Amino acid sequence: MFYTNDSNGTYFPDRYLLDNYEEPLYFETIEDAAKHVSGIVGYEVDPTVKAIDDALEDYVEEHEDEDIFYSFHEFKVVQD
Repeated sequence: MFYTNDSNGTYFPDRYLLDNYEEPLYFETIEDAAKHVSGIVGYEVDPTVKAIDDALEDYVEEHEDEDIFYSFHEFKVVQD
């Protein structure tokens, strides 16, 4: 899990990170992340961290002979 203390999103509005084999992608909402992941896996993914994790895990397993990986992370807001 990643952390941020920018609770208002003033300097870092993104709350989700999709790390992958090309370049990391950041999302402000879980809905945006789920929409993007749906495009990767080829079916609609529910906008929850678990659903996104599960869909990406299944996708990577199905393409294990290719050099790809995905890792989805949520930024937890913490107080100073």
